[in-house]
Amino acid sequence: MPSFKILSIDGGGVRGVYPAAVLDYVQQRQPEPIQEYFDLIVGTSTGAIIALALALGISTSEILNLYKNRSTSIFRKKSLSYINQGIIMPKYSNAYLLNELKDLFKEAIINDCNVRVCIPTIDIVNGKTIVRKTRHLEEYQHDFVLPVWQVAAESSAAPIYLPAFEDENSCQYIDGGLWANNPAMVGVAEALKIGHSLEDIKVLSIGTGFKPFFKDGWKTKWLGLIGYRTTLVDITFQTQSQGVHNTVTYLLKDGNYLRIDKILPKAKKWKFFSKFGLDDTGSINTLIGFANNEAKENISKIQKVFLQTKVSAFTPIPLIKSEVPI
Repeated sequence: MPSFKILSIDGGGVRGVYPAAVLDYVQQRQPEPIQEYFDLIVGTSTGAIIALALALGISTSEILNLYKNRSTSIFRKKSLSYINQGIIMPKYSNAYLLNELKDLFKEAIINDCNVRVCIPTIDIVNGKTIVRKTRHLEEYQHDFVLPVWQVAAESSAAPIYLPAFEDENSCQYIDGGLWANNPAMVGVAEALKIGHSLEDIKVLSIGTGFKPFFKDGWKTKWLGLIGYRTTLVDITFQTQSQGVHNTVTYLLKDGNYLRIDKILPKAKKWKFFSKFGLDDTGSINTLIGFANNEAKENISKIQKVFLQTKVSAFTPIPLIKSEVPI
């Protein structure tokens, strides 16, 4: 059986500019759209936006420009946000994010994707993990009719930073990063379900940068919710990503897994994690520089393992008359 190639993109708020820049660097040196070389694209939170955009054929340069030019509009601070810090209510309104997603994805639905996708989110009302998927198996009869902008919004609603996304049925969803910030294992599990073996699976996993967490020992020992503030979400996302990286490394054959990520410089102690935070729009240009350096060091390996042969074109399984989406 031919290899099954997965592109996996982490969550990380504004730091999504890092995988966007990595992909754009690679694309500038590849004659065909890079999504045509992958059987499945998985993405969480900010990675969901990138994954869905790629699957719809949106160019890497347009995706990168979204982060460069629109991030300050999305993370537009409310009054008293510096005092609130997301403890009393979300730091930001999601109105600006929703406007940008609707403008980017227009009227597209998941069924319009040209590549299989898996997008993790959480049904916060029922306490359930969910993975939104294209209809690449007959049993998938719901997600593919959903608007792409909505699926991206569901997966991107990071607690403390943004309110839960509420759909027209009053169901509420929050960031899939709380359980699958690095969605590589979601992709591996889906490949197995489709019928591929671990020996066939190849994964290109791109992170959003990770930061050494440090604080005086006695202070860390006594920190509560207010002490951790938004860093609690950041730590959750980061440790989940690293745990998945370790697991996938064990599972996949040598040479079939490549992780692109960057250790970010330490913040000054008094800033306590604010540098390169999920909403730190001031770090965008620095992150692009890091991404270009990492892409430059890894592009030969990326091209050799993932970009030699395009995959078969994906066509969603059509509905039959007896099947009615619920």
